[in-house]
Amino acid sequence: MKGLELSDRDFLFPDTSWFDNEPDRYLTMPSFREFQRITGVNLRSLLSSEPTLLAKAQHTLVNQSLIYSEVRKEHGGFAFPFLIYTHCLDLFNAPSSHNIDVDKFILGFNMTDSLRRRHVALSYFIIPAEIKRLQAEIGKPISIHNLGSGTGLDVANAICHLDGAVDKVVNCDASTEALTLGERIAAHLERTAIVRKGLLQYRCASLTQNLGKCHLVILIGLICSLPDRIATLVLRKAHRVLEPGGAIIVSSSNQNMRSSDPLASFLIQHIGSTESPLKGWGLNFRTENDIRRILGRAGFRDIRVYDDANFPGRETAKDDLLMSIDNLPAVAMGKDDSKDPLNLPAKEVLDQQIGFNWIVVATK
Repeated sequence: MKGLELSDRDFLFPDTSWFDNEPDRYLTMPSFREFQRITGVNLRSLLSSEPTLLAKAQHTLVNQSLIYSEVRKEHGGFAFPFLIYTHCLDLFNAPSSHNIDVDKFILGFNMTDSLRRRHVALSYFIIPAEIKRLQAEIGKPISIHNLGSGTGLDVANAICHLDGAVDKVVNCDASTEALTLGERIAAHLERTAIVRKGLLQYRCASLTQNLGKCHLVILIGLICSLPDRIATLVLRKAHRVLEPGGAIIVSSSNQNMRSSDPLASFLIQHIGSTESPLKGWGLNFRTENDIRRILGRAGFRDIRVYDDANFPGRETAKDDLLMSIDNLPAVAMGKDDSKDPLNLPAKEVLDQQIGFNWIVVATK
């Protein structure tokens, strides 16, 4: 993409001032103390300016958690949300000191579980509804570009009963591991005649690669780590590849992540990377006005903003779906698909309907 240059600083140096300016306010919270007890990690060490002490604390933490081990290794890759969607830990290699109680604790975070809720909202409500709307307006099957797709699980679920409304889905990601897993999921859906052969396509490609025109662009979880300036450029590129009247579905972390679940945000921002203990996930805790402004600057109109707890269809969705995990990858990989979720927040908590991820639909 002409004019778009992404550096490590755009992705890997998070703004942690919200926590760093008043750490004692957070470190004394019961959730912080309980996490320290389970892991044996003094969370103050994650604030150390001494690289050796900081790296040791991070290593002790990630060596107990498959989820955070993948976060640290992939650093913005597909594994973190995929594990939250599926609770299927046996698809990945566990770290040497794996403590499943730590992963269960992480899966129970409201902020973490919001990814699973986002996945449900996208798979069964928002993406299918937009496909139907576009196909009815255009009068023919639509084409979809799923950028930074990971395995493409959101879209794979969405089109299972909408094959005739979609011409093709091009899933693009830089991770060959994600694409290989996605292809195995697609092969299972083709083999069982749920989708036709070739409908789900997978390409190793960057955000800057030209894939031609399409009717729907999907960008899930990609702009969470990008500053507004870069996020706007990415969205402008998506705007250019859309056919007239086309649409975009995009998600971004919001302010509730920090205010309602500070432990989860603290940990992911202070977990470091394999390159440096000082790097972390650059989450942006955007307001609704923030996300509307970014989409507007990118040229989009008719901007509809939902979140993972409040979306069209939420009021009629059955509890067994809202409280479910995605078993499709387990089935496709020949794993046990009958497992219950390892841990979910209490239903009373979810019934508060606090969303942590904006889900936005807008048109060109």
